[in-house]
Amino acid sequence: ASHGFSENLTLDDKQRRIRQIAREYGLPVAEVEEYKDAYDHFDEDGSGEIEYDEFVHLIHAMMAGVPRDMELPESRVRQFW
Repeated sequence: ASHGFSENLTLDDKQRRIRQIAREYGLPVAEVEEYKDAYDHFDEDGSGEIEYDEFVHLIHAMMAGVPRDMELPESRVRQFW
């Protein structure tokens, strides 16, 4: 594929991978970057995987603004896991 610049010279590995994924799935690069940033935010230890404790933080962040009495019980969080 021809690009207006050489990705190998101007982008780091992470940026090249994001663009590759965007092209592969026909998604806008900015959208894939947004998803990756959100993923990295919850991958607190930088392992590249979302562990259970990180998943719990993600679930609670998604429920921000939900009344306290409406929070998910631990058993339900584990079911989503």
